[in-house]
Amino acid sequence: MVVPLVTSYDPLEAFDAQLIGIQNVIDAAVEAGVGHFVLFSANSANRALNRNLANKFQMEEYARGKGLRSTALRPVAYMENFTRPQWGLHQQVFTTALLPTTRQPLIAVDDIAEFAAIAVDHPPQAGSTILELAGDELTPGDMAAALSEALGRPIPCLFISSDTLMRLNEESAKGYAQINAGEMNPIDLPALRTIHPGLMDFRTWLTATGAALLRPLLPLDRPGAYLADLTGWHPEAVPKEWYPAPGL
Repeated sequence: MVVPLVTSYDPLEAFDAQLIGIQNVIDAAVEAGVGHFVLFSANSANRALNRNLANKFQMEEYARGKGLRSTALRPVAYMENFTRPQWGLHQQVFTTALLPTTRQPLIAVDDIAEFAAIAVDHPPQAGSTILELAGDELTPGDMAAALSEALGRPIPCLFISSDTLMRLNEESAKGYAQINAGEMNPIDLPALRTIHPGLMDFRTWLTATGAALLRPLLPLDRPGAYLADLTGWHPEAVPKEWYPAPGL
């Protein structure tokens, strides 16, 4: 079961509606005698670090409390988020609240679907099981270098402070703070690749589909942002090796 999108501009109302909706579906599954329920959750849902994660964990607990045999898929951030302006890739600049040394896990949505299919075919014998899902773990510099190589142009990093992100989106700021602090649940990539050998890393995703999705959003004739004018841009803090080789 994929959790429905938040549909209200009121954050509290939206999350409340989301939780009630999934509880109704779980109730219907129990009443219908569903033998195995696959629930779309989120990495580190049990830590309830923001309202989104708290909601996801309540959904998991509700299914378990109903005695429903279930598999909770807990994916990390999607690689496809790079196609969304609010993710931070804008005017050919990768804007992030990650620290330079933080390794952020990512996963392609196609791989989430593969894990869902595997879960359907291999349900737990009893009770519930949890899969924390990712396909790669990269620093901001790793991401910028991979994007630059795949798109054939320099994609530099622009670091913004946690305070800046807090003013823009409190829920996201809380999440990034925990990622930077290393307080998210660990991902066992080798074990996941044993379950799903075709699991894509970031560069593989860019080659397969990502670059094709991003190129129309970042045309070569659109000038990139002039970094010296961007608040938070600190060129001295960005190692030269984070940039692509000359000619890209």
